[in-house]
Amino acid sequence: MSALLVTEAPPKPALRGITAGKLLQTSYPPRQFAIDPWLRTGESALIWAATGVGKTWLTLSLALAMAGGGRVWEWKSPKARKVLILDGEMNVQDLQERINHLVSSGAVDGLDREAMGANLLLMPRQYQDPRARFYDIRIRPHRSASLAKWRRAELR
Repeated sequence: MSALLVTEAPPKPALRGITAGKLLQTSYPPRQFAIDPWLRTGESALIWAATGVGKTWLTLSLALAMAGGGRVWEWKSPKARKVLILDGEMNVQDLQERINHLVSSGAVDGLDREAMGANLLLMPRQYQDPRARFYDIRIRPHRSASLAKWRRAELR
């Protein structure tokens, strides 16, 4: 006779709310700008537009500025920071060409190329072994694994 083992996923934490009174009484540490004046640490942003209008160019420009402490248009990264780009679409050669163009054209003012080279990690799907399971950032363990990989700076 065989038995079927059924396991349940651990319960997810309940959503939390905060009263206005508690919110006003709570002291939070100041956040730093990753891109001044609109993106601070602990925040995320979504860049959405139709195909072919420059989302990847903008994303790479901002990533270079954050990784190398530079400026794109009126937006400035006050200091160099680690940046991780998980790209599910572009070929690694296209990314190389675009980054080369942005760096060589001076599209990012004040870019510290050495810091940028050390701080910007790209993980394009097209660079992976076809048998490798690529990250799905909608899934918490995948997000955790991708961040852990960057923290360990495992470049392959």
